[in-house]
Amino acid sequence: MFRRPRRGVVVGACLALACGGAADAPPADDQSSPPVGTAAAPEARPLTLDAISPGDTAAVLDLMQDLMADGERRLEGAERRDTTLAPVAGTPARTLSLWTREDRVLKLSATEPNDQGQMLLETNAWFRDGELTVVQAPFAILLFDRGRLMMWADEGLIPVEASLEEMQAEEQVVVDSVRARLATFGVRYP
Repeated sequence: MFRRPRRGVVVGACLALACGGAADAPPADDQSSPPVGTAAAPEARPLTLDAISPGDTAAVLDLMQDLMADGERRLEGAERRDTTLAPVAGTPARTLSLWTREDRVLKLSATEPNDQGQMLLETNAWFRDGELTVVQAPFAILLFDRGRLMMWADEGLIPVEASLEEMQAEEQVVVDSVRARLATFGVRYP
C-alpha cells in the first residue's frame, strides 16, 4: 500500500510544524484516559505533539511508540469486527480488522502482501479521539496530527528524508487508503 521510504532525515519544516502550542490541541474525550480500573503507566509521557519542543526528533519518535502502545492498551474490551476483501491482481484475499468502542474507531488492521504476493505483512492504524494518530506499515511508521502527516520514519524508526511535496503525497495516499478501508465497515472518516 505504501512505498518503501528512503533513509535519511525528515524535513525540518514538517517537524517544526508538528509542535504547535497547547492552545491548538483538540479537546480530549473519555477515550483518552485509561479504562476504568487501570492505572496510568508510571512516568507516562504526554501523548501529544504540543508537549514536545520544536526540533526534538527523539521525543517525536518516542511519541510515536507511546501512541501505538497506548492504542493497544485501549483495545481491551473493544468490539472487534473482521472482514475479508476479494483478491486483487493475483494477490490473495486481504483481511481487515476494526476495533471500536461506542462507535469510536480505535484501530484498523489490514494484511499486506510481501514481495512474493503472500499476505504475510500487516498495516496497523491507531486512532485517538476520532483522529488518525499513527500508521505502522510494513516499511514505514507515520505520525499524524490533526489530519496532517508530521513524521515519516522507516520500520526501524529512522526518520525519512522527504520533501514537503513527498510528505503531502504520502499523507494523501495513506489517508485515502484508511478512508477506503474504514468504508468497508460502513465507517466514514473525514
